[in-house]
Amino acid sequence: MPTTIRRIVAVVSAVVLVVLVTSPADAVSQVRPWRVVDLGIDGFAIPHAINDRGHVVGEIYSPGHTRAFFWRDGKLVDLNVGGVESAAFDVNNQDAVVGYRTNERNEPRAFLWQNGRTTDLGVLPGGWVSTATAINDRGLVVGSSNVADNYGEHAFLWRNGVMSDLSNEPYSGARDINDAGQVVGSNGAGACYWWHGQTKQLPAGAFVATGNNAFGAITGIHYVSGGLQSGFVWLPWGQYIAIPKPPSTDPAWDFLTPESINDRMQVVGSSHLGAWVWEHGQVTILPSDSTDAWAFDINERGDITGLGSSRHAVIWTR
Repeated sequence: MPTTIRRIVAVVSAVVLVVLVTSPADAVSQVRPWRVVDLGIDGFAIPHAINDRGHVVGEIYSPGHTRAFFWRDGKLVDLNVGGVESAAFDVNNQDAVVGYRTNERNEPRAFLWQNGRTTDLGVLPGGWVSTATAINDRGLVVGSSNVADNYGEHAFLWRNGVMSDLSNEPYSGARDINDAGQVVGSNGAGACYWWHGQTKQLPAGAFVATGNNAFGAITGIHYVSGGLQSGFVWLPWGQYIAIPKPPSTDPAWDFLTPESINDRMQVVGSSHLGAWVWEHGQVTILPSDSTDAWAFDINERGDITGLGSSRHAVIWTR
């Protein structure tokens, strides 16, 4: 490993470890309590992502169809991406939005929306359906597409108008991409990441990688005994950290599902007790009147979007 890279890894390792080893008691005493901002969207809306500007994208369910939404500065913006069905799954800091919309044959196709213009990202060779799940600030898009004679999915990377297959596995899917181009997701062997043309598997038990940050830290779902879900954070130098599940009176129904991680090493997701955030080694349940609450994404300011009280689309902020 070149000396420069060693120094970068050492600095990053030190920063991350300082955050992780901060005692929960000290950390909690230094932060303000969470407050909840209702997005005020009529109907049932699922907010999938929030960028550093506080802009949110997702999908709104209406009788007979769903449609992608983009919420910014307190207002809904009509993406007008077309299709009977559509959903937006990610937004970068340039307000470029990705997701899927159905075509005239009612087949889902990945799209990129930016500045009022919608681009069909296409499919992998021989395929006919695709979905875009994430976009970074360089405009690189990842997702999944089927291929010829295969109803399964392959992870893809879309760059400069070209969609490339990331895997030769029978099944794979990409969930997130950081600005360095590290892609995370899963294949037939479990959670993995793609980096410089190579597939790297995460430790046994890691089922799917759901998010990564600028430092290459990865979060995702880990299966424990009995098939129950727990969470993990994997650090670039190989350290594997289990996210503890909140206590429950019925362990048979315990679960914890991580969705996103930011550069502060904060992780968010859902559990049997509702939406949560993991920071400084401690899981905190976010304020809500329901255990059905779900946190889907967290930005670099620490703002979280998800489903809150009465299953309304919300932002938790401090």
